[in-house]
Amino acid sequence: MKRRILEKVDILSSLNGKCVSNGRVNAYKVLTDSASPNAPSNLMGYATGWTTINLSWSDNSTNEIGFKIERKLSGMPDYIFIKAVDANQTSFFDGTAQGGEVNFYRVKSWNMAGDSEPSMEIGVLIPATAPLAPTGLTGHWDWGRRAVSLSWTDISNNELEFIIERRAEWEAEWTAIGFVSQNQSFYYDNDVAGDNFYYYRIKASNPIGYSYSYEVEVYVPIH
Repeated sequence: MKRRILEKVDILSSLNGKCVSNGRVNAYKVLTDSASPNAPSNLMGYATGWTTINLSWSDNSTNEIGFKIERKLSGMPDYIFIKAVDANQTSFFDGTAQGGEVNFYRVKSWNMAGDSEPSMEIGVLIPATAPLAPTGLTGHWDWGRRAVSLSWTDISNNELEFIIERRAEWEAEWTAIGFVSQNQSFYYDNDVAGDNFYYYRIKASNPIGYSYSYEVEVYVPIH
């Protein structure tokens, strides 16, 4: 900023002897770029859940103030601005995408001189299918938390939530005991009695359908 201020001094001899010698600071020139920034490139994206998409791009300019992310759906004529991010940032997590649709994106860099041309457009599909079943479900008694600790692997890119189901060794039916949001892969169950076996399974769900993990057995000691 100091360099830019010194470069934007207007020479005015009438100000000799004042605090500023041979000029005045032109704040408008300091804060205003004469050229808009270069457009971003290499825009990429992938779905991680029913309403979540990760975006990334290459920053090709040195004078942007930030980047504007725009989105539209199939059949929409115009893009809609959804978020602005800071200069030099080259990724964005969209948590408001439309599940079951192709979400189209483009990114612009901008400064006081204006917007760049938009990046190349990309389309990211969130599949309108039931999510894949979680894998790798494990469970154990956690003395520190005094709860059953569950974890699993999320291999789906279109789940809306994970529903945790449980049954005790004396029960025949499964009961939903809680849920976590898309992309989360752990849960703690502290509503259990000691010296009992409990069985757990995880249900990946979205508005289209659901799928189940295999079940896991956990012994809860007296605590």
